[in-house]
Amino acid sequence: MGERPSFSHIQYGKKIFPNDTPKEILYLFCKMFPSFVNQIEAFVVHNKKPQKDFLISGKAFQGHRFFKVRIKNDWHSVFYAKDDRLAILYVSNSDDHTSRLQRLCESSKEYTNDHILPASGYIERPLDDFLRYMYAFINSDNALTIRNFKKYFITDVDFKLDKDQSDAIQTIVSKPVCSHIVVGNAGTGKSTVGIVWLESFSESGQNRLYLTMSKPLVEHYSNSHTEQNELRRQMDIPLLPNITYMTIFDFMKGLLMRFFDQDPYLKGYSALDPEESYRLFKEVFRNYMTAHSHSSPKKLDPFLYWREIHGLIKGAIVNRELLGKEEFVLSSPLTPEEYNSVREIYLSKWSDDSISDSIISGDVLFKLLKAYQKRLEKEKCFDDNDMAILLYRKRELISDIVEIESYDSAFIDECQDLTEIQMLAVFTLLSSCRHRLVSSDRCQIVRPTYYYTGYMQQILMSTCQEDYNENLPPRFLRENYRSSNQIKALQNSLIQKINEYYRLKETELQSVPMRPDSEFGGSSSIPPIWIYDTEANRKKLSRIIRKLPKGTVVPIYARSKNNIDIDIISCKGINLQAVVLWQVFENMAANASKSDPIVWDSFYVGITRAEKYLIILEPEDNKAGEFLSSLPEGQVSICQDITGTMPDSDKTWEDYILENLENISSDDIIDEAYRLFYIENYGYAREIFLQHKKQSNECAAMAELCSVRMEIAEGNYRRALLHCSHLYSYSRQKASREIAYLYDESRALNDLETLTAGLMLLYDKNYKNGKYCSISSLREIYGSYKLRKGDESINAVIYKLCQSFPLINRRINTWVNKVAQLFNIRAEELRKKIHDSSCVS
Repeated sequence: MGERPSFSHIQYGKKIFPNDTPKEILYLFCKMFPSFVNQIEAFVVHNKKPQKDFLISGKAFQGHRFFKVRIKNDWHSVFYAKDDRLAILYVSNSDDHTSRLQRLCESSKEYTNDHILPASGYIERPLDDFLRYMYAFINSDNALTIRNFKKYFITDVDFKLDKDQSDAIQTIVSKPVCSHIVVGNAGTGKSTVGIVWLESFSESGQNRLYLTMSKPLVEHYSNSHTEQNELRRQMDIPLLPNITYMTIFDFMKGLLMRFFDQDPYLKGYSALDPEESYRLFKEVFRNYMTAHSHSSPKKLDPFLYWREIHGLIKGAIVNRELLGKEEFVLSSPLTPEEYNSVREIYLSKWSDDSISDSIISGDVLFKLLKAYQKRLEKEKCFDDNDMAILLYRKRELISDIVEIESYDSAFIDECQDLTEIQMLAVFTLLSSCRHRLVSSDRCQIVRPTYYYTGYMQQILMSTCQEDYNENLPPRFLRENYRSSNQIKALQNSLIQKINEYYRLKETELQSVPMRPDSEFGGSSSIPPIWIYDTEANRKKLSRIIRKLPKGTVVPIYARSKNNIDIDIISCKGINLQAVVLWQVFENMAANASKSDPIVWDSFYVGITRAEKYLIILEPEDNKAGEFLSSLPEGQVSICQDITGTMPDSDKTWEDYILENLENISSDDIIDEAYRLFYIENYGYAREIFLQHKKQSNECAAMAELCSVRMEIAEGNYRRALLHCSHLYSYSRQKASREIAYLYDESRALNDLETLTAGLMLLYDKNYKNGKYCSISSLREIYGSYKLRKGDESINAVIYKLCQSFPLINRRINTWVNKVAQLFNIRAEELRKKIHDSSCVS
């Protein structure tokens, strides 16, 4: 065999390691990886045969050669080499690889000459960079975990871009105009494109901003950015550019709070986020309907009234044709006449069928608006539309009083979640940006916004600087990387159905393309299953879900009823292996028109969350049932009775469903728990982590962390601190971060809770990058506590805290002399108290 260039690139998929891989095996793999590369290259170039069982080949693999290298005992890794590319297929302690390897070989003819793995959706790095990352990874403190490996080496922003994504970024970067739009279907990587675009500017010192309505997306991209740069520092290579990650609400609130502090009239006012605004409105709605029960309208769903008030009366622009002109005046809230005019314009974008039966009582609507506005004034609150209005109207005054950071480039994600007035305010505040990019999806409007892409474009261009005011068409992304072909086929049919109500543009109607089923690391999924919604089927489906480990299949509801249920709004932005849409269409349509576009959008969002397995529970006789019945044969499997036998089979539907869902591995389930954690569904994630806590300390830590976050959300700070104390046993870093958050950022802590958090942070090296809570800072905490509590014995307080919080017991025991001196307690007496509390514990 002749000489050829050394391997230049490494390729790998999402799941190199099982989640239960021992830390020792991960360390050995990283340490031995350079020798693995050398062994494979020695064989390929010089035909030098290494250890036994190294080469796997034969007719079954169509002439392809795979390389199996031993790590330790039964643990080994399988590689595949082609040209100057080397692929890591997986690491395993099982010998049952033949079927997976054969599937890979059978699908290899689908791969291009330039790629071993499919051309998109998988990671490819220069080999030298990968080796430097590995070196830094195994030499960084506390970094060596499977979870961190996935964070460092397998992040969304590193996925190989497809042609549409690359073309979009190149076009946007190359054009000198100020503003661009990217639109696309679910799962097409709009957020990824935006992040890569922000990173693509070569100028140093640029201020870059990422905005979205989704807190989980902010946390995900911010954490990924920080972790990547930690590794890059260790490797002494250029860092990723600084990007400010914020929610749109926090962006607006931050400016207003600084302005409020300067304005005597507004001082003391607070700002409500969108969820808090809706909760307040629902309370106003219930009170009104109770007081007027004799004349209540037929449509009793508060969301329908909230959509009109939030999306149109307080959120729409009535004189849109004057945008960007001197004579433009922002009118809000709209008068009844203006509201009717704007609503008619929006409904003209819908079909006649979608308008019928959706009109609500205008008289009640404006009475509810008046009651809601009165309540806001009483509570001294602004909702998210009020903030946008104030920011726009006072923009020049605010810019004089408040130093608004100048951003060079800004990416505003998921714009369909914004009202027109919110878009106008945000785009105007960022009008000085040299580069702006916005993204949206017309088919995922599940918030009360009445969004329309053309109007967003009009508002965006009206806020451009004149030199850059060129109206470019949106760049459209079509490829769904989230779902299987079977689910994408249903998605394509549903887009055509939505067009009957929304009148989508030609680009939005283009079919989502299919990919080869036999891609690396994947397995063929089954067609979506439509189960008729009957009382018997509901009970049987509930029984199936209970039989399986928590998280194997995730039910999604129209609206969540507790802190564990997952609903359409909260599930946006994530993907799940198996999903049950539990009467989503029926319940969304219950108090609205069954043709209302938001009902179909919700159905679309639910369907496109699923990766492989999708179960739809809907009645036969509603609009969703009519749609599913009309699909081509084979696009969905129709189940009338779960206990009945499948067509052309001796299996029951129940057996068939269980058989497929049981193929979902514990690794996949744990991954889903993390996804649920990032969308702040801590209750559901906690239940999954708890059932796997014996599997790893990481799962035990995450279960405690979920408990901490749940208690913080409920305002139970003492209980949150108690869970932090338990969390410390599993992960000092996670515990320190949560305690520090409570200590630094929560103004709601009482004196005892503040003292507790301070004692828990005592000499914690993880707190504030080494600037831990020292005796001097603790003296200040104690001084404040004693000032308020008078002569209450600190000795007794510490004794009680040591009993309740094991972490405080350890910390004070370590620094007993200094703490005793600070609190003016005899050290011997304090030691005895700590010893007694240890015995009690």
